[in-house]
Amino acid sequence: MTTTYALRARESTLEYVEAAGTPRWSLPIASIILVVEYTTNEGPWADDYFLTFVTLEQGKLYFSTCPDPAGLEEVLSILQQRLGSPIPLRLQGSTEWRSRVAWPNSMEGNEYFTFTEVPAKTLAEKLKKRMLGATQEYAVSNVVRGYLEEQLRTRA
Repeated sequence: MTTTYALRARESTLEYVEAAGTPRWSLPIASIILVVEYTTNEGPWADDYFLTFVTLEQGKLYFSTCPDPAGLEEVLSILQQRLGSPIPLRLQGSTEWRSRVAWPNSMEGNEYFTFTEVPAKTLAEKLKKRMLGATQEYAVSNVVRGYLEEQLRTRA
C-alpha cells in the first residue's frame, strides 16, 4: 500500500501532512504526554498500523492519530532526542488487533486498548458471530485512563 501521508518534525512542532504538504494536524512536541501504537486485522488491503500522540494543551487532552506514515524513522529519532528517551515501536508487522504504550518509559508496554465482547442478541448477530467470530468493542484501558487523569491533575 502506498503511503500518501507523512509525519515530519518542524522546530517544536510535529505535523502529519498530505503528500502535497498540506497539514492534516499538528501539535507541539513539548505537549506530548503519551505515544501509542496499535494494529488491526484489516491489512494488507487497508491501513492496519497506527500511531497516536496524546497531548495536554491548555488543560485538555488531544488525541492525534495517523496510519503508518512516511518519514517515521527520521521523526522518531527527533522525538527521542526532544523527549529524552527511546520510543520503541514493536507492533509493526502484526496482523491482529494489538496495542501498547510506546512512551513514556514509565508506561511502556501497557495495553492501550481493552476489548470487550459484544453479546449477540439478534438472529443475524448470532449468525455473524458463528461465521466471523465475536464482535469486540474497544476502549482506552483503565491503566492508561488513570495515567491521563493523573497528568490532567498534575499538569493543569
